[in-house]
Amino acid sequence: MNAQDYTDIISLCDKAIDMLDDFFLSKCEMDLRLVKNVAFIFMDERKIRTDVLDSIPVPMRADFSRCVNHINNVCSYTIYPRKNSETEAIYNCIFYIKEVINHLIEKINTNKKHITVFYSWQLSTPGKYNNYFIRDCLQAAIKEINQLIPIEERDQNHNIEVDSDTQGTSGSPHIFNTILNKIDTATLFIVDISITSKKTCNSNVMLELGYAIKTLGFNNIIMIFNTALGSLDDLPFDLRSQRVSTYSFKEGDDKKQATKYLTSLLKQAISTALQ
Repeated sequence: MNAQDYTDIISLCDKAIDMLDDFFLSKCEMDLRLVKNVAFIFMDERKIRTDVLDSIPVPMRADFSRCVNHINNVCSYTIYPRKNSETEAIYNCIFYIKEVINHLIEKINTNKKHITVFYSWQLSTPGKYNNYFIRDCLQAAIKEINQLIPIEERDQNHNIEVDSDTQGTSGSPHIFNTILNKIDTATLFIVDISITSKKTCNSNVMLELGYAIKTLGFNNIIMIFNTALGSLDDLPFDLRSQRVSTYSFKEGDDKKQATKYLTSLLKQAISTALQ
């Protein structure tokens, strides 16, 4: 769904809410068809569409599902008094759906003004060949992309920025919650899934990646893998079936050449993802 779809849904919710307000005041009869139309938009036969659920922030997802399913399944209600637990439940469900959609619209508008790339790094691999190296190449790639933005548009785009871990937060924040909140509002998620010395992926990185897959979807995720540390065959099957951007850099390799290669790779991947 896009911004226009969300705007149309808000309009439909408003019509249903206005109808219910009039119903409570005995100015009209209940229009169940209008109520069900709000739910119909999100449904694939009897289930809520997967792409819809994937777009809803995790903290809102359960209540959103409950509300959509409730108004989709309602077929009768108590008519006296008009304002009762059943009719109020319909009203509250539509109101909550509208609240969630407004949140999604705000997120779209925020992302248009501020493009953030969240970088998920790991400590399980040598920093000079992975964490710090990838970060430097990422910064260089974004610098090149920002220079391509017309000067008159840079204030509107605020350029592209890199964020990670608890960077930029004050005090002593809860690390994991801070990371999840940042992933929620990120435009792109870049993650180092290189194999560790234990021939497996870093567990913290996998946890963050799983959350990003559910929140942002694979279209907004760029997975990086250093083939000098292992083979793509060592990755979990579900990741091997996705596109993985690879590079090779280890002790004794030409850093300048490796930097040029990964910077170019990231520049192309980010530019494509943002189109």
